[in-house]
Amino acid sequence: MATVKRRLRSALTNLYPIQFVETTDRHLRISIFHCTFYDAEAQQPMLPREETELKRTIFDVPRRLKKQQAIKDALGVTTLEFGGDCAAGLCCERPGNTAPGPAVADAGRLQIEELVINDLDRYEVQVDDWLPCVVRAITEKGIEVDLYAPGSFFCEDLGHWGPKTVTVDQLRARQWEVCRGEVLRIPEGEVMTLHTGQHLWVQSRGPGQDEPAGRLEMGEGSSLRCEGGTVDNEGILSFFVSVPLQHGLRRYRLEIESTKTVLVDCVEGIPELPVEERSVALQCFSWIFERVYRQMQLRTLGGCGWYLADEGRTLTFGPDRNTSPRVFLYKGFLASSVYVRAGPCLKVDISVRLIQSQTALARLNFFRDLLIQHHRDQNLPMPSKVEMDAFLQKRMVGRTCMSRHNQIHYKIQKVCIDMDPSASFPFEDGEITYLEYFLRRHGITLQRKQPMLYCPFRAKQEVYLPAEIAFLTGLDDEWKQDKDFAAEIWHGLRHIPEEHWRLQARLMTGLNETKQGEALREWGVKVASKPITVNFGELPQEPVYFSPKVEEYFQQLRVPPPELAIKTSRYGFERRPWPEVWTRPGESITLGRWLIFAPAGDKDVVEHFILEIEPMVGELRSAEDTGNKIDISKPTVVLISASSVSGWVKKLLAYQPPWGKDLTDFVLLAIPQGKRRDQYYYQLKSLLTFQWDHCCPSQLVLSSTLQRETQRMQVWRSILQQILVKKGAFLWAIDPLPYVGRSIMVVGLDTIKAGKEAPVLQALTASCNVYFTSYYSTWRVAEDPHGGQAGSLMKEALLHFYQKMRRMPDTVIIYRGGVSESQEMLLMEEEIHEPCEASGILAAFDSLQAEAGGELDSWRSKVTMAYIMVKRSVSSRFMADDGDNLPSGSYITDDAVMPGGKVPENTVRLDFYMVSQTYVVGTARPTLYSVLYNTLTLTKLEMIQLTHRLCGVYMTFPGMVSIPAPLKYAAKLLSLLSKRRPRLWSFQVPAGAQRANRKTEALEAEPLLRVSIASGGMDSVLTDKQNADAKWKAQIDLPWHKLEADYVGDVSSVGTAINVDTTKKIARHCFICQSLDHLSAECPEKVCKRPLPWVQEVCCKDKVPCNPSNVEASAQSSISSRLSVVITTSPVPSHPSTMMIEAVLASFQRVDGLAECPLIIVCDGFKVVKKTTWKAGKVTEEKAANYEKYKENLKKLQDDGHLPAGSKLIILQGHNGQAMAVKAALQEVETPLVCIHQHDLEFSFNFSLDKVLDILEDKKNPVKYVGLPLLVNLHYEAIAFQHHGVKVKPEVFHEITLMPIVFWYDSTHIAVVEHYKSLVFGPSETYAAGNFVEETFGVRQRNDIMTNGMDGMEGVHARYGTYHCISLSPDGSRRPLICHLNGVRFLTPEQREALGYPPDPPVEFYPSRTMTSRKDRKVRHILDNVLELADVHMEFSAAVRNILSKLLNDTRSGPGRVDVLIIS
Repeated sequence: MATVKRRLRSALTNLYPIQFVETTDRHLRISIFHCTFYDAEAQQPMLPREETELKRTIFDVPRRLKKQQAIKDALGVTTLEFGGDCAAGLCCERPGNTAPGPAVADAGRLQIEELVINDLDRYEVQVDDWLPCVVRAITEKGIEVDLYAPGSFFCEDLGHWGPKTVTVDQLRARQWEVCRGEVLRIPEGEVMTLHTGQHLWVQSRGPGQDEPAGRLEMGEGSSLRCEGGTVDNEGILSFFVSVPLQHGLRRYRLEIESTKTVLVDCVEGIPELPVEERSVALQCFSWIFERVYRQMQLRTLGGCGWYLADEGRTLTFGPDRNTSPRVFLYKGFLASSVYVRAGPCLKVDISVRLIQSQTALARLNFFRDLLIQHHRDQNLPMPSKVEMDAFLQKRMVGRTCMSRHNQIHYKIQKVCIDMDPSASFPFEDGEITYLEYFLRRHGITLQRKQPMLYCPFRAKQEVYLPAEIAFLTGLDDEWKQDKDFAAEIWHGLRHIPEEHWRLQARLMTGLNETKQGEALREWGVKVASKPITVNFGELPQEPVYFSPKVEEYFQQLRVPPPELAIKTSRYGFERRPWPEVWTRPGESITLGRWLIFAPAGDKDVVEHFILEIEPMVGELRSAEDTGNKIDISKPTVVLISASSVSGWVKKLLAYQPPWGKDLTDFVLLAIPQGKRRDQYYYQLKSLLTFQWDHCCPSQLVLSSTLQRETQRMQVWRSILQQILVKKGAFLWAIDPLPYVGRSIMVVGLDTIKAGKEAPVLQALTASCNVYFTSYYSTWRVAEDPHGGQAGSLMKEALLHFYQKMRRMPDTVIIYRGGVSESQEMLLMEEEIHEPCEASGILAAFDSLQAEAGGELDSWRSKVTMAYIMVKRSVSSRFMADDGDNLPSGSYITDDAVMPGGKVPENTVRLDFYMVSQTYVVGTARPTLYSVLYNTLTLTKLEMIQLTHRLCGVYMTFPGMVSIPAPLKYAAKLLSLLSKRRPRLWSFQVPAGAQRANRKTEALEAEPLLRVSIASGGMDSVLTDKQNADAKWKAQIDLPWHKLEADYVGDVSSVGTAINVDTTKKIARHCFICQSLDHLSAECPEKVCKRPLPWVQEVCCKDKVPCNPSNVEASAQSSISSRLSVVITTSPVPSHPSTMMIEAVLASFQRVDGLAECPLIIVCDGFKVVKKTTWKAGKVTEEKAANYEKYKENLKKLQDDGHLPAGSKLIILQGHNGQAMAVKAALQEVETPLVCIHQHDLEFSFNFSLDKVLDILEDKKNPVKYVGLPLLVNLHYEAIAFQHHGVKVKPEVFHEITLMPIVFWYDSTHIAVVEHYKSLVFGPSETYAAGNFVEETFGVRQRNDIMTNGMDGMEGVHARYGTYHCISLSPDGSRRPLICHLNGVRFLTPEQREALGYPPDPPVEFYPSRTMTSRKDRKVRHILDNVLELADVHMEFSAAVRNILSKLLNDTRSGPGRVDVLIIS
């Protein structure tokens, strides 16, 4: 490999060394304590990891009262720091550095001249045993003492006796020993003083549960003071404090128990932390610095970072700066204690916290008022409780908030509008309301009327926050849409390196000030004011190659000429790739059947996009290096009329391409711009990957991207490139010559756990060509949460590499992501050296060799491997000596700043930081690489260079990325998998689901796409090798192999802009005939009309020439040339009989000219289920067989001439519903007008059909649809007013009275065909299987008219043109033209007889046939009684009845409120 030139420069780090300044060489003992807090009144412990600020207040009471020295003395430490539920202290130095424990025999021996008369609790005398005493006098006979009970204080008056005369040899300083299970209580108001020679030892907890620790209890006002004495407290210290709260003082009890002691060696003031206790010692340093931050008046927000009060910014959204909502940007620090090889350091990073000024309660009130105002504007009733709850959940769930009382961040899981702060919850030994709790614990008085927020936190599931105390974080959607405001936010969140180090210097100045550094001085700790300086190297910027012509030079082991090389710089490539594309030798990329899904309103944009990419395809095909290798046809556009993610998912699942889903080459989705675009991306991407009939390659772009005005052509070229990349092409390559003689496979291995209940996912991507641009990807679910499947994944990758390259790799380099520094040893043990082949990588190598039957013995002995742990989210920062970011290609190998850790003896540890990409905004974030296992022969610099080169072959971005491409692809795959719902993990992949190199498998089933390595699996691979052609055999031994491009990862980002060379001639390409001479708009070939995919068969009956013999026949012929009749039919109980539809056809004779019209019968399909649901098209196997016979009977009627001449029978495949059945029929309609009819509707009376057709053909009026009323909508003006609040009145056209209607009924109607196609089935309307027009389009029409009003001839209603025909009986009353046979209840005489029913159904069975009105229905009868009681005049009775009926309907649809109407 060529030697890499490097240039060294200096850089500043964000590491500041920590030292003990009062010592050079000595042993330090740090005691760690566990703290338990009790409410003295309730005698219940406070829960761990909760109410940290209150615990801190309790802990700091002695310090605030200047009594903490007594606590330190009682614990035997010189310092004491709070750490939540823990504490730490620096142990006192013992004379002679003796170990803690009981007093020795000669401890505290006295001289007679040292004795102090009448000093209590100071001496003890040996009388059979050592008893406490008080020296009363010194006489010639000896020393007179008073004795008292052992283990007590003199003030307690327990068993006093004396005087007794003793010698000085019988006296010693009193020794206190509190054994396990014993308690030493210092009486209230007393002071226990330990003088020189005195010692207090409190024993620790025993190994058994029945051996509690010794306890030292300090009563109210009591204390302990050391005046030369020593304390070894290995047990528990208990004392009381009183905390002033808003409602008064509250007593708490604090128990501090010693848990462990950490020994730290200091060499020249630099502490050397033991490996086993390193994290504990670093945590102690964090507690020390935390107190200093508080003394510096820094505050914590959300429990993460410390923020400056004078470094923040306030941004106002909106014109009014007094009332508009505001956002606070707080600048601060993320400072942590770390251990690097130079020793412990303080690592400082800059953080910006974004907090809104408004609370969750204010936001909830805003959303509530917004919904109410929307209902008022739309003339809708007040929103119901259910509607309000659903609206608030949609707006608030998933938001993050910060509580006011403890500054902890919570995620809102639910808004509880049925709950308020007066609700109670279990607390201590009873229950307490939230009002009382926040007043007692935090001094906060809450409003009573406000909803609660359900916010599970850590292991505690029942956490409810009052909305009043929760401040929202993040940005609202409307704020993000304001570009100026968003840009201001962006600049406030990013800081250049000089700003970083300026704020760091301010923090260091504060830490070293005398006043603010009190905690550091107590511990004897000092932080350097200057950061560590290191040297960094710069790798040269190597060229890339766009043209596949360079492959010829590489085959000859020659460097391509400079004109083929594309220069690179720290900012990326000199130009963007176009139109060169690399493909497999002798193969082409085909896009023959591909789809574009787009929002319904973007039809013109998509059509323009297709029009513009035609010449782009011509450019690709005309390129001299890629000619005749790319074949792209015109895509099929599918417009989606859905406003939610779930709506899109349903539409995509229901859509059936004309060629079938399994044959789809590619899918491009233009998703809507909005706040849920991430949900659109992951759910739609997962659907196409896992839920289609095969793993379909896809590309997602924002619909707004296709509408860009600036650089639009460049962006579209980039989108087209990404499509080609996912079909197996790649856009550029790097020089493979440095690796001549090696067969290298680079691997990306990543792991993720998406949630607490989610499984552990592991993904692997491995290169399979010499350019590192083609990758094989696979993934697994780890059965053991602590163990992975790295071995089995590696096995698959090696076999795939062998199939592609015809040899095994001799060098394997694994980049491992998704782990932290603390998991290094675990990876070494369970992923590298694990003996199980499913988990261990080395074991997988051995297993592969064993299964190959000895043919890979030489390979296993020669293969080398490097295992590199990649840490992406590191807090290390570097600034170059010129005050700027480190340039692209910079690396740091200085051991001083590398994380410390134990390195196995048989490996050579290598750690290096790398900045592979250029950071223009903000401060660069380096990536840390740690080589944990290495048997390669590559030098350190060569490995760094290879890592940097791999950062430049990520095909989504033409430049350098932050991590190597194989790991980037693995992370992309995991990102897609982790966003799936839990049902994914039991999802069964469809048979035959495969992609060029994408392996997708069911997690609970056998893998579908993996290469088998069971019995005979490896033999089959070796057989393929033996049967390879001579050309391949000749190339196997070459130092490099021909390009084997494969699917390049599953990446779906919107492409970046491309700089186009405008001097090149733009080629042409036709989507129709694939010619390079013209575009599709100029193509002379006519595109044949494709049948709808759900149409299975169309049966036609030839027309009989019509020779009218009289005027009446001529008129009927005129009608038949203008109108076609469409009847939709589906399974019903009377099948296979055709009796019902024959009765319907017979009723056509009642209407002049209707029977002679062309007839189209559409037979919908069905779904076979266990229980029949007629309307949904779900039938049992028996009913399905009857329906198939029914369709055969219809064909027989057609063949026998019982159907009108020229009739057509359309058979649909599967259940499609009324809407898609009508759409299929309209394709066969050849007349300008159509009558849509149903198989169970009869014509009742004759009407002027010819005049109705005249009205529809007259373009001067707005009528486009004339419905024929049934009994239920006979008086439509009452329905429109009572149910929808719309007033309509009859209108006369061509002597026919029509009633405007606001709904598109599916029942019998006559409409203009072109109007049907352009409006009902227009580009903005999409229907799924099972849809009815009236349930989808009809509802949208009604809502549109109710929202915007009728507005006369040129208004909203005129766009739809829907009317009802009014027919009058001889007595002047209205009559229905259509009656309903009710196909679901219709039975033939034979069926009735078989069921035991009478041969003729009673008249009540078909109520519509009787034509009876509904005067006796209950509501109308009640209203008539009300009118009679109110004595309403008959002239106004109809109007009053309508008003009352509308009020009753409002009551039913309102939020449960009933208005009382008084009629006087």
